[in-house]
Amino acid sequence: MKNFMIPVLLFLFINSFIIYSAGDSSGYKRTKWFYSQRYAPYDTISENFMQNALTERDYIRSGGYYMNPAAGTWENLSGFTGRINTVKYAGNNIFVIGAPNGGIWKKSGTVWTYMDPNGYLKSNTSGAIGVDNSTEPPTIYYGTGEGIYGFVYAYLGNGIYKTTNWGDSWSHISNGLGSNMQIFRITIRPNYPSHVFAATSKGLFRSTNSGNNWSVVSGTSGLHCNDIVFSSQNEYKAFMTGPKSDDLLFPGVGFRTSTDGGETFTVYTGDDFQPIGRTHIAVYENDDDYIYAITQDGIISVFVSTNGGESFHGPYNCNTSSQGGYNMLLNISLDDPSIIYVGGIDLFKSTDYGVTFNEIGASMHDDFHHMAINPDNYNEIAVVNDGGIYFSLNNGVSWSNANTGLPLMNTYRMINPGYRIVAGNQDNGFVRRETSNFEIGMWAFGDGTNVINSKIQPNIVIGITGNTPGSIHLSTNGGIDRNSLIDLPGKWDGGNDWLGAICEHPVDAGYFYTARRNAAGNNINIWRSTNYGLNWATIGNGVSALKSPQNIVFSTKDPDIVYMSTSGYSGPYWYEQYFGRGFF
Repeated sequence: MKNFMIPVLLFLFINSFIIYSAGDSSGYKRTKWFYSQRYAPYDTISENFMQNALTERDYIRSGGYYMNPAAGTWENLSGFTGRINTVKYAGNNIFVIGAPNGGIWKKSGTVWTYMDPNGYLKSNTSGAIGVDNSTEPPTIYYGTGEGIYGFVYAYLGNGIYKTTNWGDSWSHISNGLGSNMQIFRITIRPNYPSHVFAATSKGLFRSTNSGNNWSVVSGTSGLHCNDIVFSSQNEYKAFMTGPKSDDLLFPGVGFRTSTDGGETFTVYTGDDFQPIGRTHIAVYENDDDYIYAITQDGIISVFVSTNGGESFHGPYNCNTSSQGGYNMLLNISLDDPSIIYVGGIDLFKSTDYGVTFNEIGASMHDDFHHMAINPDNYNEIAVVNDGGIYFSLNNGVSWSNANTGLPLMNTYRMINPGYRIVAGNQDNGFVRRETSNFEIGMWAFGDGTNVINSKIQPNIVIGITGNTPGSIHLSTNGGIDRNSLIDLPGKWDGGNDWLGAICEHPVDAGYFYTARRNAAGNNINIWRSTNYGLNWATIGNGVSALKSPQNIVFSTKDPDIVYMSTSGYSGPYWYEQYFGRGFF
């Protein structure tokens, strides 16, 4: 058999990040940077590129080639857990989680297990999970394609997969469903376990044979559907929701009800609840008159119905964020209709039907995505956010994390100074690994977008956080502690500037260089440190350009030659300078 490493670059584009202006948030800027690196020199990336690349990979494998290192083995270094976007209980104190770029995992006792050890899944970008506990083992549905709007990069998925043996094998069950979509929810109809529904960015899809075949529900084709919930008292009654139909960017299904088991739905036309942007609903298990809804409208707005969706009152404000397109969750107590949980940047609880809220997530990481309540123990709650997964055994009074052994960091850059590893991560700053595991103790928060260490003095570590904006963090002991924080003046929109350009002179000890635009945005200033990043000063006249610096690299043959690349494809975007050791 021929042994070759075949590098395949897999890129896929979702244009949802254009919903927010460049000045809005670090999340928007993070997304803008991510996609701009991938769609240039064009304006978009075809939604088929990911699956086309996978098809090409499989074809190459079938010819006797396979993607494998030429020699050696790979070891899982474990890690600091990052973003998780969905969680479900699967009975017997087992629960399943999905990570946006890390696939599907199971936790039994204290042990985490990756649920695709044999490589059946063609996508590891998690959208939603559905669990049918009427079988043993439970039947698990895994929907691929992360269900978010803007604020962070996301990949479209490859439809839905099903396992009946805890992931030892998977079936791709997307006949009639298609691929290249976002999947927000997978819901199984009560008392009809073969009836499975998928709320997607291309409509509400329905299967009556456990996912073997799918059809789009009438009136929803091509519309965004974010949620589908059934009544527990009446298996013929269902509710679905998504953005309103005339949403300029994401035309959706609005709010609709069904009385025939989800075959058809009636559009809600009342003026008291018209969803704006991403929207989710929750129905009280013991009385379907109580329906809650949250919608993305600026802040996360809460609406309440006490008559089964015939009318709503609200909106109520729980004082969470405007990032509803990215982080949004809603859940309702299993034994008290007055208790609801709403998550955005922070996590809140209401005990008076959504009228007032108290924060209950201050001890956890922020940016909350999904919650599950244990049906066998109503006091037990699992919640997932940008820092992993947390549990409460007392209805949210106190929390503990369950991230040990769950290696799901979303890493931008990684270095290896001496015997340790330092990594910059999405929304988790910089983490380090000594002899085992990655330590939780971080020396910067937010997005650790770039990190380097000195080749001359390896214990000098310099990191840049893209969201702060562009702050320079200096550690003189290999990343164990941060010794100084420097904010340089200038324009930093966090889009094309997001990663942050920084390099070390290959010969001159202590010389580091970075670049950023001036306040007017029409010139790129070059900044230099001559004492390993402790102090910085501009040098020379910089480069007259309306673009953002991307990389600074010294020649490997001549330390007097340095190159800088900038964003954009109109006019010059590579610059070469013969500096001499003085650099300008």
